[in-house]
Amino acid sequence: MVYLIWMRGWPVLLFALAGLLISVFYVAPPIRLKHIGLGELGVLLVWGPLMIGGVYYVAAGDLPAWVWGASLPYALLTTTVLIGKHVDKHDQDKARGIRTLPVLLGPGISRALNVSLMVLFYGLVVGLVLLRWASPWILISFLVLGRLVRVIRIYREPNPAQPPPDYPVWPLWYVSAAFWHNKLAGALFVAGADCAARPAAAVLGALADQCGEWKRLGAVPFGTAPLCSGDNVSAGNPDSTLAQSMQSDGRCREASSERGDPCACRTCAETRKAGYALFQIGSESYSPLKSGVRFSRKALTPSR
Repeated sequence: MVYLIWMRGWPVLLFALAGLLISVFYVAPPIRLKHIGLGELGVLLVWGPLMIGGVYYVAAGDLPAWVWGASLPYALLTTTVLIGKHVDKHDQDKARGIRTLPVLLGPGISRALNVSLMVLFYGLVVGLVLLRWASPWILISFLVLGRLVRVIRIYREPNPAQPPPDYPVWPLWYVSAAFWHNKLAGALFVAGADCAARPAAAVLGALADQCGEWKRLGAVPFGTAPLCSGDNVSAGNPDSTLAQSMQSDGRCREASSERGDPCACRTCAETRKAGYALFQIGSESYSPLKSGVRFSRKALTPSR
């Protein structure tokens, strides 16, 4: 910490202290942010401007306006998970005198607020692109709209009196729906932002150990089969650039097939090549916004 302050100056100390104070006094006296309806706002600040803005400042030594804007979408998603949890615990918190936001507003208004924040996430994504504060790649977050619709339906109804069969986290209900939306929407947002900074190959490699619907994102738009099927790479359409790149290396390493995970293939040669092919299928060249660097097809072609 001393070294970072010496290198970047007093703002580093401000970021660290602000994050520490919010984290400690979330439940600690005398402030207890959670007890006075400010816990949700504290989480929004920590997971957005403080965490993302602070890391950016330490790395770059600067803090332009677009960083503040780009820090908000994922912070909103994280906040929706917390609000969902507090809606689930409304009765317990109210009985204990813990005035969370749902206790102050009521469960119905809080559920509507949470849905509004989830929808606002997509509005912020579009706004960032229109303002040229973020890469158009982040628009892949909209692939989660179907999941959002299902979550909205859950939030429009009271929680059930009995848990569904094999439901593992009862009596929590709304937090599960919020997290289900957050997990994929947030991950795609981060992946889209990552694509602006490096070739898609690196992104696909980083995501190769995630759920199967992740790997299908690269293939489905081009008519190919899922990138990972068990421990095999499925070629799909043999005429596609993506499929040819994947076929050239054959089988994927069985890095975690012992878990029985149908998407066990990890970063390997064909995943990287598929990423390059996917990136090259796009425009002739792409300029990551605010970076001042242009990547061309030739520059992204992996050396053999």
